[in-house]
Amino acid sequence: MYKASKLLAKIQSVYTVVQTSPPTLKGALRFAINMEQSLAEYHMNTIATFENEGLERLFSSMMRNDNGHITMLENAYNELSE
Repeated sequence: MYKASKLLAKIQSVYTVVQTSPPTLKGALRFAINMEQSLAEYHMNTIATFENEGLERLFSSMMRNDNGHITMLENAYNELSE
C-alpha cells in the first residue's frame, strides 16, 4: 500500500505542475516512459505478494501491457529525436 500511495502522490504532483507549466512533447514522452517503467516495476514487485492466482495473472498482464507501452513511447520519442 505504501508504494501505491507514493506512486499516486507522484502522479498527482506531476499533474499539478503540468497544469501550470505544460512540458514539451519530448518532455512529456520522457516522463511517460519513466512513469510506465515505475508502474511495470510496481506490478512486478506486487505479483510476488499475491497468493491468489487470479490476482497474480492480472498483475502479470498489467506488467506486460506496461512493457508494451514503454516500447511504444520510446519509439515515438526516438522518432522525434531524428
